[in-house]
Amino acid sequence: MAVYFLFRNTAMLLFAWFPKLAWLNRVYIRLNPKENIFLSIALYSIPDGLWLLSGLCGIRALWWSDQKTGGVYAAGFCLLALCFETLQMVDSVPGTFDVIDLAVLVFFAFLEGAMFRCFIKRSMS
Repeated sequence: MAVYFLFRNTAMLLFAWFPKLAWLNRVYIRLNPKENIFLSIALYSIPDGLWLLSGLCGIRALWWSDQKTGGVYAAGFCLLALCFETLQMVDSVPGTFDVIDLAVLVFFAFLEGAMFRCFIKRSMS
């Protein structure tokens, strides 16, 4: 949320639901992501990946005892996130389509799977 409140402009739909506090405008850091591709990825793509990662971790926590059902819900959640991003290409959902966003979503989905296999399954056995 800090990325949204500190670095993004108030034109986002988020700020229609949660108005930006007046004091945040004073600490608002103006960066030009067009100058640096890594800054652009950090400000626009990484938050999407973090939302996906937190959702997948939440699904794993909810279906801790039933890994098969949790896997189905996790796969559905990933598919929903990828569809949402892809539908931005044809203006079916609000937002800007970006191939880098898709790549970041896929990366974070694999990251969650690797974390689950390395840390969680190992501690369960």
